[in-house]
Amino acid sequence: SAVPGQALYPVKRAVEQAQMALTTRQSSRLELEVAFDQRRMLEAETLLHADKIQAVTFAGFLWEDPQQGWFVDLVKLTLTPEQEVMAYTLDGSYVEIKGVVRGEAGVEVSELKLRLYHLDGILENVQAEKWVVSGVTVQIQPSTQVIGEPKKGMRVDLTAVRLKDGQYLALSAKPA
Repeated sequence: SAVPGQALYPVKRAVEQAQMALTTRQSSRLELEVAFDQRRMLEAETLLHADKIQAVTFAGFLWEDPQQGWFVDLVKLTLTPEQEVMAYTLDGSYVEIKGVVRGEAGVEVSELKLRLYHLDGILENVQAEKWVVSGVTVQIQPSTQVIGEPKKGMRVDLTAVRLKDGQYLALSAKPA
């Protein structure tokens, strides 16, 4: 239950990194990433409610409340004017935030970016609008940059974004 700024927090993160290193199945790795993202979010919320000032990194879905401003899940964000312009283009997207918790005022954001996932695995199923890569279903759209002609059984590298329904959308795909 350690949070950033506490003595045992680096140990907690080292254990998580070891878990990731020992996880070989692509679908299990993605599940771990999502679980760790959720932990980072809960840590940020804990620091907010404890009225702490602490650097944090977390990820979640970006959304705007017209009266209260921008949030990632339940964490209020303080954005620069440039970041606010970017937020409008990323509204509803799964983003990564770096910043400083400023107590109940929320997180003063230093970096806001789209969260990208890298998948590397065997192409198990190829359909026009979706592929299965090592057990993970990935949506393919006309805008997906596909290099070469991926075929079933081929090893591929994909860069994807997470969608609200738990699915992934490939931005690019190429043979490994």
